[in-house]
Amino acid sequence: MSVHSSLNPSQERVLSVFKACASEGWLRNIDWACANTFAQMNPNTSGAAVLMAVCMLSRWEGLGHTCLPLKALQHWSSALGQELTAWSSLSDLMPQSESEWIQALESSVLIRHDSESWALSEAQLLDCAPVVFERWSQEPSLYFRRHWISEFLVAKSLIDRARTRLPYDAEQLKHYLSLLFPVSPESVDWQQLACALSIRSGLTFVTGGPGTGKTYTVARILALMFSLQDRPNSIKVALAAPTGKAATRLLRSIQNAMGPIQLQLQGQVDINQDIANLTKAQTLHSLLGASADGSRFKHNAKNPLDVEVLIVDEASMVNLEMMATLMQALEANTQLIFLGDPDQLAAVEAGSVLADLCQPSKQLQQSHALSSYSKQVFAELQGVMDLPSDFGGAMESPGLQALELSDHIVQLKRSRRFEGPIASLAELIKSADLRALNQWLSDEVSTDGVLQLKKYAQAQGVVDESIKPSADDLPKSRPNFYLYLRLLCDWIEVAKQASNHTSSVVPEDWVKALLLEFERFRVLCAVNEGPMGAKNINQAIETQVLSSFDLPQTGEWYAGRPIMVTHNQHDLGLSNGDVGLVLPQKLGDPALKAYFLSGDELRIFSLARLVNVQTSFAMSIHKSQGSEYEHTLLVLPQHMDQALSKELLYTGVTRAKKYLTLVQESDGLVAKAISQVANRSSGLSAQIKRLKQHLERVSAQAPKDLAP
Repeated sequence: MSVHSSLNPSQERVLSVFKACASEGWLRNIDWACANTFAQMNPNTSGAAVLMAVCMLSRWEGLGHTCLPLKALQHWSSALGQELTAWSSLSDLMPQSESEWIQALESSVLIRHDSESWALSEAQLLDCAPVVFERWSQEPSLYFRRHWISEFLVAKSLIDRARTRLPYDAEQLKHYLSLLFPVSPESVDWQQLACALSIRSGLTFVTGGPGTGKTYTVARILALMFSLQDRPNSIKVALAAPTGKAATRLLRSIQNAMGPIQLQLQGQVDINQDIANLTKAQTLHSLLGASADGSRFKHNAKNPLDVEVLIVDEASMVNLEMMATLMQALEANTQLIFLGDPDQLAAVEAGSVLADLCQPSKQLQQSHALSSYSKQVFAELQGVMDLPSDFGGAMESPGLQALELSDHIVQLKRSRRFEGPIASLAELIKSADLRALNQWLSDEVSTDGVLQLKKYAQAQGVVDESIKPSADDLPKSRPNFYLYLRLLCDWIEVAKQASNHTSSVVPEDWVKALLLEFERFRVLCAVNEGPMGAKNINQAIETQVLSSFDLPQTGEWYAGRPIMVTHNQHDLGLSNGDVGLVLPQKLGDPALKAYFLSGDELRIFSLARLVNVQTSFAMSIHKSQGSEYEHTLLVLPQHMDQALSKELLYTGVTRAKKYLTLVQESDGLVAKAISQVANRSSGLSAQIKRLKQHLERVSAQAPKDLAP
């Protein structure tokens, strides 16, 4: 498209207001820049309303939404959360009704108009305007082209995999299920049901909160696959997660679960070699062969992954575009299993795929306490496991319709590990019962010291909680950074006195012990910026540590500095979110190195090779996903209304395994958080329904023009 520079006064006025709002921080620079680009590309069809739509769409994307509903666009005047005179002054240039907005949007050649009768073809996917206006759905919305394409590709791939029925021997499956699940305390053993569902389908979602046994279940799914295979050691399995830490935890959890499984299957089938081959778990970026900048991938539709079964953990963290990239890189017959908690925070980038797909099925199961599965699936399940007679009744209830992917979703309900006061708090947050929550929080004694509530108006309170010794100062007490720092200083003092060992390499066991001690405690913040944000609290803790402890230091680097990788470094095998420590490499030598623990393997890097790292005494709740800590100190700031949400609070609370310290900058922030639900605008569920209906209309064989 040609570029124009002549704008009319209305366009110049709108763009001037956008730029001024961006300079004041009410908009992002990219928001007004998107609108400006539209105006320059075709000023004749980019009137004031179109420029507002593009600016709002960009802002909406920055908040994690994949589309901008027309209803939200109509309320543009209140979109910034503040009454700004300049912003409000644009009202005379904006449409006053829904029909006027539609007319304005349809007048631009830069906006594609999608209707229900639109033919789905590859040409139309790739060769369309930069913005798409979908009119066919119940909630008409605007999309940037890349999100619209990603949404279609994900929906198409999920439908195709959901339609794939895998052959299996029902008698054999029933036999092995009885060995792996001999006794169940529940009327329905949801873990057993998840195993049965996954064997028959090319797509399975195993969901549930902390401790419900998602990785325990997927280990048994793998054991079943290995037991039922035609030839020993013939299934190619890949394990992946969005972050390196989550990938490592997935692998170790599966490996730990396999010991009891081997005993259960002993004398029945030999799957030892299959289990021995489970030695690797990768980040999604590594699995797909991402380029150094993460913009290109080795594996795609033309060069798919050579795997038969792919298991993806922490699926709530996978954004829409990454999900589309993953789907395109898989063979049609690859069996795909997702694990995740849809109640957790969605990805930082746009999209909330897991929540979009699982929420309707979860609500149905919760409200009816029965099944959201079809009669066909119920009959198959009944043939391989014990089910109550009324289990399949929900789908036949008046007013209920089959959900598009409900036959492929299992919600694990009972927590086997995550129990006690923290688990109770997490359930109260999910239910958003303010009265019960406030009553429960007011009775700290009932938590037996597991939960502490604090109020600090300044970061120093958080610093004191983080590095001051506890009253008993015992290793088994509520941990913070004090024991880690004491262990570090004690060793440094020994090293200074051991002059005869100055050339010795630092003992590997000591480094591992120090890394593990550091991982017992973490400060988690709702936001990065601000007085109670991760950046300021990191700086405050670091300042206190350096003034209170004698640690060798060279510039910004010092012994014991915890660091977190903030961008993937594929050349080093380091992923965004990986945490390590800066320590000496040799006794008595001031030279420092970076140490990271990957499973049981200790990895050492020169500091000069680390491109993007930051101090990590504290981190954002988003960055903590996929991790757990013995003691979590969770900081909720005031004046951060948009950041606080039920999902954010739930995610932060469930990072704590044994102890939780909840810090509010002012009273009422917990209540404010759980009253705000982080709903993201998305058309994925509607797109899946649309595609499924289309396929059912035409035939069982998809037409050629549906190929992605």
